[in-house]
Amino acid sequence: MRKLVLDIGNSRLKWAVIDNQQLSFGGAYPYRQRDFKELASEIWQDLTVDHVAVANVGGDDVAKQLRDWVADKWQLDVQFLLAGLQSHGVKNGYATPFQLGVDRWASVIGAWQQHKAPVCVYDCGTAITVDVVDDKGQLLGGTISPGMNLMVKSLVSGADGLKDFANNCFDSQRGGELTIFAKDTRSAILNGCLLNAVSFMECTANELRITYPDMKFLVTGGDSELLMPYLSEHFQHNPFLVLEGADVLST
Repeated sequence: MRKLVLDIGNSRLKWAVIDNQQLSFGGAYPYRQRDFKELASEIWQDLTVDHVAVANVGGDDVAKQLRDWVADKWQLDVQFLLAGLQSHGVKNGYATPFQLGVDRWASVIGAWQQHKAPVCVYDCGTAITVDVVDDKGQLLGGTISPGMNLMVKSLVSGADGLKDFANNCFDSQRGGELTIFAKDTRSAILNGCLLNAVSFMECTANELRITYPDMKFLVTGGDSELLMPYLSEHFQHNPFLVLEGADVLST
């Protein structure tokens, strides 16, 4: 079976094709300012698949447009994945399990399938989410922090002189030096937000390692490549973790 797997986040659509259990990443696209059906035609017009599975936190309107487009293009129903009480060895410890974002649920399913050991997933996108699974496959819960672009927008929203820094603040300085002695405003904003994100991630990881010395720390999401150079060796990069978990959940 040839499967199209989607991760529709708050701002970007990520997709991959699963064929003979092999994942081929298709790309990541901002979709909020686009007609969704037009975008779908642009990227999938020449694609043929037998199944479509989706981890969607983008809302009902996007879901409807996707469902209609898939039905018209391939005459298929879309499998919209949901968080549950347990799945593939992971037990959901959320107070109201079905309120856990399906992208977070997919990421921990994917992480547990890979390691079958204590694991912590950092999904770095619009928000930075942290989800922890213990050695028995119990999802203990998580933490949510603003993502870096959200930090920038919050910082500059009340200052007219800084509003030009809100757009694409990080694009021109990826992999640069992280210092508290920035010599210009853009670098000062960038470094401040990066320090906040890195400190948050390192602090939570250090706390978890006290109880779980062998815990794996996986980093995924749209800002993961930006953050990885500043993180310690405890962190492993897995950019396709939600897609991998969504593939598992859809079986």
